[in-house]
Amino acid sequence: MIPGDSISYSALPPAEIGTAQQEIPVAKQVIALYIAMVAPWLAVTGVMATVGVKVLDQATRQQCLTHDWPADKAVATSKWCVANGYKI
Repeated sequence: MIPGDSISYSALPPAEIGTAQQEIPVAKQVIALYIAMVAPWLAVTGVMATVGVKVLDQATRQQCLTHDWPADKAVATSKWCVANGYKI
């Protein structure tokens, strides 16, 4: 009992302390965890993968058009651009 307090905390029945979280089934906790953490991560990863591939493709297209590579790699890189459908 806290001095000056009229409630005796030790008088509460143990069954009423902390039962709200204990009543949630494990399956519901797993679903809640998935919704709270995994689903947003998958959504962000999906968007970043799509955007990342598009940005990489645009950069590759630009590099092939402007021949932006070292002179000693010109032949191999030109062949790669043509083989992968990029204009040089």
